[in-house]
Amino acid sequence: MKNKVFSIIISLLPATAFAQSAIDAYTLSQNDFRGTARFMAMGGAFGALGGDITSIVQNPAGIGVYRSSDISATLDVDMQSTQSQNASNKVNQTKVSCNSFGYVGAFRLNGESLRTLNWGFSYNRNANRAHSMNGQINSLQSSLSNYVAGVTNAGGWTVNDLAGANYATTNAPWMSVLSYDASIINPTSDGKSFQGLYGDGTTGYGEFEVIEEGGVDEFNFSLGGNVKDMVYWGVTVGVTDLDYKLYSYYGEKLDNAYVNSDLSGVGDIVRGSGAFALENYLHTTGTGYNVKLGLMLRPNSTLRIGAAFHTPTYYTMKDLYYTSIGYQYQDKPSGTAETNGGYDGETNYRLRTPWRFIGSLAGVIGTQGILSFDYEYVAYGSMRLHDDIGNAYTDTNFDIKDYYKGSSIFRIGGEFRVDKQLSLRAGYSYQTSPVNEDALNDRLNIITVGTTPAYCLDKSTQHITCGLGYKFGRIYADLAYVHKTRDREYHAFSPVVEYGEASPKSIISETNDRIVATIGFRF
Repeated sequence: MKNKVFSIIISLLPATAFAQSAIDAYTLSQNDFRGTARFMAMGGAFGALGGDITSIVQNPAGIGVYRSSDISATLDVDMQSTQSQNASNKVNQTKVSCNSFGYVGAFRLNGESLRTLNWGFSYNRNANRAHSMNGQINSLQSSLSNYVAGVTNAGGWTVNDLAGANYATTNAPWMSVLSYDASIINPTSDGKSFQGLYGDGTTGYGEFEVIEEGGVDEFNFSLGGNVKDMVYWGVTVGVTDLDYKLYSYYGEKLDNAYVNSDLSGVGDIVRGSGAFALENYLHTTGTGYNVKLGLMLRPNSTLRIGAAFHTPTYYTMKDLYYTSIGYQYQDKPSGTAETNGGYDGETNYRLRTPWRFIGSLAGVIGTQGILSFDYEYVAYGSMRLHDDIGNAYTDTNFDIKDYYKGSSIFRIGGEFRVDKQLSLRAGYSYQTSPVNEDALNDRLNIITVGTTPAYCLDKSTQHITCGLGYKFGRIYADLAYVHKTRDREYHAFSPVVEYGEASPKSIISETNDRIVATIGFRF
């Protein structure tokens, strides 16, 4: 029997039973396109304009444009739709939330140089993690069980290391221990290595489901000013609160699988049907801080130039996690294996998100029009992970550089003032994929840790936007519609490049439609 058990280079093994991976760093570092309705209706191309609550978040120099105080709140109706390859139905979600509110206090100094000194506070829902997807992977060419067997063999782990292991003290990978307990990896006839369920003549398919909840809230405190109505500056300090929950499921149903004849110990391998389901539960919390610096120039009455730099957000994080594998083999009782005796495991660590740079250009067209352009660079390759006392996860940080690259965001927006009360707006933004081509094309081994072998890789993202605004004296009301599309790749587990083993995957198409309403008062 030529079983498809492959060896994997030793670097695929995590250094500890459960740590963090480059994939985790990216997941926790993403921001959504969010803000006031005016900001979103113009595609977010606001870095050289200012005079909007979202300026505090994007380019703090925009706070210096204010000549009067401002208070506003934004309501968001978020409608998501996810379609997976080979899935018969879409997953639809609708949520209503207040994603932004803020206040700017404007103080006229009327100095020869410093004309105004303004301060502000804002709350923004920087990221909404409420996503769901499910699907099926047909005609599997390998199995998660074989992948885990390869990892276990590469580490030199034996039956004595895995049988009856205490999850709190074992040095063996949790996934290996759990898989042995569930008999999805089994000792070979010579007892020197392990094999998975998939071999010559085996057929089957995989199923997956991912449910994410939570998000990132940011509280921003800003100070800025106006120098001779030509130079505007601003500084913002952001305090972030992250709360993220993940449920993930991956299961396989196999025919002619290579199954242990005696699930209570070491037995002969026989042919039969088999099925297993891996379920992961993760709850991540963290608090962090960042600084944003901004500058805007107004060389003449029609041209605006802006630049902003966002430092990374420096997080202190905690993960709680639990995993189980349910299994059923032909003519044998079903069962469930679980990590850590059913209790949550815990890991504390630190995360540094990517830094960002925004360059902007805007033109005022007569008395009725504005046309604005933004370019933003997000340095995803600069993400870093450390343990809770500051020691770098060196191997993981090298993985970040291998998997991720800088992502560029291009934005364009326009506004046309129909009259003194009514304005029409439209915009567009496009973000390039932050994933290196080798990772997208199965030319890299993707290292995950703990008991979560699945991962997603994002492709490009685009937003098409429009909206309108209306003024009632000092009160203003803005409305925006935002249409987002993005494709992702769901991978059940890593490819094994050395042996030409591709990753079982499914293409995920995401569509997001949002209606955003802002009401504010200037005084």
